[in-house]
Amino acid sequence: MVIDPNNIIGGSGSTGRSRVSGASAQERKPASGAAAKVVEKSGDNVSLSSQAQTLARLESSVASVGDVDSAKVNSVRSAISNGSYKIDADAIAGALLDQDGQF
Repeated sequence: MVIDPNNIIGGSGSTGRSRVSGASAQERKPASGAAAKVVEKSGDNVSLSSQAQTLARLESSVASVGDVDSAKVNSVRSAISNGSYKIDADAIAGALLDQDGQF
């Protein structure tokens, strides 16, 4: 895409629109095999690659999964309440050291 710097909004001799040289929006074709979906609205074209579509589906899937495992929370809450929750300091220290080693 080439933008004509002599025809930018606010520039001298401006017509109020920027101009893109090359094929018009209706004449442009998506790259071979790269665009799987084309959305047209008011003459504008948007092409989403298959990777972008996959990413959108994954994002939707992740958004639908809850952030909190309420069953696990209730289990830990119950164990703390009745005094059966045990803290393994060695396991916590080991995990902290392992995590520190990743940095």
